[in-house]
Amino acid sequence: MRQFVESVISGRNRGASGKPFAAVVNLGIGGSDSGPRLVAHALHGLGATRTQEAVAVALSALLDDQLDPRATYPVAKGLLASPEAREQALAFIWANLDVLLKRLPRDRAARLFGLGTYFCDDEHRAQIEAHLRSKVGEVVGSKRQLDQGLETLDQCREFWKRALPEVEAHLQGADAKAPSR
Repeated sequence: MRQFVESVISGRNRGASGKPFAAVVNLGIGGSDSGPRLVAHALHGLGATRTQEAVAVALSALLDDQLDPRATYPVAKGLLASPEAREQALAFIWANLDVLLKRLPRDRAARLFGLGTYFCDDEHRAQIEAHLRSKVGEVVGSKRQLDQGLETLDQCREFWKRALPEVEAHLQGADAKAPSR
C-alpha cells in the first residue's frame, strides 16, 4: 500500500489519460471513509470560528500546502459570511490574493471574485473593485463573478438606502408608544 501511495504522490503512477492523479474520490462502505470524512468536516468547521486567533489559524489553512485548496475554500466562505470574522478574512485575502489565485483550481479562483455578495457598502465595493478588476483577465469566469458580486452588493445597498428611513421611523414610533418604566 505504501509503495502504491508513494507512486501516486510522486506522479510515477498515472491515470488512464497518462496524466498524474489530481484528485482522490473516496468511496467507503461502513466506517471505512470515517477518516477522510472527519477531515472534511473539520476543515468546514474552521469556517465557523469566531475569535481573532482562531480565525488566523483557520485562514492559514488556505495557504497550507498539505491541504487541498478545494477542501479549504469553504473555510474562506464561512469566515466571509461571519460578521465577526469578515474583515479579518478580507484583509487576509487581499494580503495573499496572488498566492490564492494561483493555488485555487480555476472554478474556485473565479468564485473568489464574487466577494461582493458578502458586503453592502460603498467602502467595500471600492476595495473589491480596486483589488480584483485588474486581475479579471487572469482567471477564466472571474469577470462574470466579479460583476455579479458587485451587482448583489449594489442591490443590497439600494435596498437599505430605501428601507432604512422606514425602519427608523417605525422604531421611533415604537419608542414613543412603549410604556415607560
